[in-house]
Amino acid sequence: MITNHLNADFHENPIETIPRQESLPPFLGCLIADKDGRCLLKFEIFEGALNSFLKKNKNEDIEDAFDLDLIPMFISAFERFSETFNFKDLSGLNMMGKDLKMYTFFCFEKFTVIFFLNPKIQVKLISNIVKEFLTVLFRENEAIFSDFYKKCKIEELKRLELSGNNWLNKINKYLSYLNQ
Repeated sequence: MITNHLNADFHENPIETIPRQESLPPFLGCLIADKDGRCLLKFEIFEGALNSFLKKNKNEDIEDAFDLDLIPMFISAFERFSETFNFKDLSGLNMMGKDLKMYTFFCFEKFTVIFFLNPKIQVKLISNIVKEFLTVLFRENEAIFSDFYKKCKIEELKRLELSGNNWLNKINKYLSYLNQ
């Protein structure tokens, strides 16, 4: 069971002042992939959130060939590219646009974790909470993650995704509370 890992003592607000009319929550979703870029898990604040927030074309009638699974593949290729050029201690990749921020944690031996965030989030101020959650997730489910494709059953996958979805919503409530 994944426990609540939101007990942090913040000396600074992890969210820059966000205007009240802005409805984008701090955390939108997360992808967990193996080092080959195969997506293992997807956590979202609601079903379809990542597709909704990431799609270039919001009109459902227009087909824009959006494929969420390409993101971890791209990140994996970048990580391997960086190893080729001997970048030492590459701990993450941060991409920021006007509407979204993507932050990638490379610090896990077998997995890459990609978060999609409100661009106003200051990742450095919340990275310990995120790393703690992920460390516990991987440790408590080590048997499943050790050989994900052979050992993970649908029930376990749903349980892991539900736990991740719940954690995202808890941290969003917590950060919204801090921003008041």
